[in-house]
Amino acid sequence: MVGCGDGSVKLFDISVAQFPVQSWQEHKREVFSVYWNLVAKDTFASSSWDGTIKIVSFLSVTVQENKRGIMGRMLTIAF
Repeated sequence: MVGCGDGSVKLFDISVAQFPVQSWQEHKREVFSVYWNLVAKDTFASSSWDGTIKIVSFLSVTVQENKRGIMGRMLTIAF
């Protein structure tokens, strides 16, 4: 899973010929940090230079949460 400069998050699987496996366009600016939830394995969080945090479940393909940063840009994210 990678965060991209165009605001997207892409999921790759080296065992599959097609890549990326899935892509989400959730942010308006560069994605700075992506973190996979090790408990709810269908969920990841991403933070962006647009000042938002997104928590996404890729099974339901919905954004569960959209938070705005308190002090501006988010530099990292973790569960």
